[in-house]
Amino acid sequence: MVGWDCPRQGSAEGKSHSTADKHEIKGVHTMEFIWFILIGIAAGWLAGQIMKGGGYGLVGDLIVGVIGALLGGWLFGLAGIAAAGLIGQLVVATLGAIVLILLLRLIKKKA
Repeated sequence: MVGWDCPRQGSAEGKSHSTADKHEIKGVHTMEFIWFILIGIAAGWLAGQIMKGGGYGLVGDLIVGVIGALLGGWLFGLAGIAAAGLIGQLVVATLGAIVLILLLRLIKKKA
């Protein structure tokens, strides 16, 4: 595990990370978050199209896609399947969003 006080890799002196390194790592997390949101929007929209219900608007697609991404990641993890890369993440998120839409439709039908 990498921590802020861990010795720098390749450093003979074992100095801790500099402020510049901390900002670089923070920037990486920001980009991951932005990609997560963009994949969520795309997955929500794709799931809406596949399920013949149309999209749910930008915010609705985002919510369905992000929750679907979490659900898909959890389901794939239970099955021992790992998805890599942008396409793999989009597939997992879309399948999770489809499962979420199915569950929401079942709940709505019973209500």
